[in-house]
Amino acid sequence: MVYNYEERIVAFIDILGFSNIIKSSINSDEKLLDIVSAIVYINEYFKSVKQNYEDPNILQLSQFSDSIVISVSMKNSLEMLSIFKHLKKIQTNLVMYDILLRGGIVKGKLIHRDGLLLGPGMINAYHLESKCALHPRIVIDPKVLWQFARVDGNKKRERLKDFKYEKSFKTEMDGLAYIDYFNDVEEYLETANPEEYFSKLCSIVAKNIDSDDVSLKVKYLWMRQKVFKSIYYDKYKTAFKEIILDRKK
Repeated sequence: MVYNYEERIVAFIDILGFSNIIKSSINSDEKLLDIVSAIVYINEYFKSVKQNYEDPNILQLSQFSDSIVISVSMKNSLEMLSIFKHLKKIQTNLVMYDILLRGGIVKGKLIHRDGLLLGPGMINAYHLESKCALHPRIVIDPKVLWQFARVDGNKKRERLKDFKYEKSFKTEMDGLAYIDYFNDVEEYLETANPEEYFSKLCSIVAKNIDSDDVSLKVKYLWMRQKVFKSIYYDKYKTAFKEIILDRKK
């Protein structure tokens, strides 16, 4: 069999604080159920998504321990952009299990099939996640968004950055775009309403923001600012005040 690298959009994602979750799951059936449910949800979600494609190679997923690699073919920009929507769907619903993701999305050469995953694309996505994501966010390499849109392999005049794909990503002050799970979540939620979701975000921040670990504290200070700037803040600011601001009372 002949193997060739293919240009793909590659997302390398980690479950934040996975080792601590596993440790706590030893003595907590609830924590164990949460992490198992989260991993099952991710796999089942992408299994259902793949059924919509005639070519099973367009979208691929591999999961090992706390790491998830998702890749999508670059032949059609709609498929490229869809990965942002899928990742927002996953992160939004995992918030309800108290689980956050950190990751990087790049364009790169990859072989990704069932049981086979290798290539510089995955290495570059890993480096983006480990060196640049920093906070609980999935960041997008600017080179991805500056790609010209393509339909059936034909280049169009628009660049991908011009498509605010279902409001799934937002550009940060540091210039990096990231999957935005703080705003416009209504169509992504499966088991909660926006008020419950906003309260859960506040709860996650409140549980971790007083950590003695400075690197951890910084992550949740970033999250607190995003929650404060969320479009839901004005409507549900009572939850923000009661859960985050009054947490030490």
